[in-house]
Amino acid sequence: NVTNVKFDKLDEREGKLNIDFDFSFGNMVNSFNNELYIDLDPFKDFKNLSIKDDRQCSLDFGEKIDKKVNVDLEIPAGYTLGELPQNLTIKEQDFSFKISYSQNGNKVNYQKEITIDNGVVKKENFKQWNDAIKKINKAYENQITLKK
Repeated sequence: NVTNVKFDKLDEREGKLNIDFDFSFGNMVNSFNNELYIDLDPFKDFKNLSIKDDRQCSLDFGEKIDKKVNVDLEIPAGYTLGELPQNLTIKEQDFSFKISYSQNGNKVNYQKEITIDNGVVKKENFKQWNDAIKKINKAYENQITLKK
């Protein structure tokens, strides 16, 4: 369910297009023995997008990519936060991935930033890309644990 959709700078043809919205997803919370396990990233961008060894040309996405995801989770009354997952930062020549978690009072914040500066991963950077995808896939397995 998507609500409160806001577009920024629709009258400008150059530069970034910002889309801000609120959303809710089902099946993102599992409960077991008075603990809640919460997946904060329903998108999992580029998950399993490894490049095959026999590919001969660069990977071209057709556009520059600068994607930011910001999710706030309010900790329900009666629950406490378990340990936050580790942050992840990957910076390579053609691309970067950043995932971070923080707590501020009764809220947990999840931020993800993906940048592919020219929209292209060059053939000579395929190994770094595949290594980054392995790390991002592992990071996507992380969940927030709330204990009663």
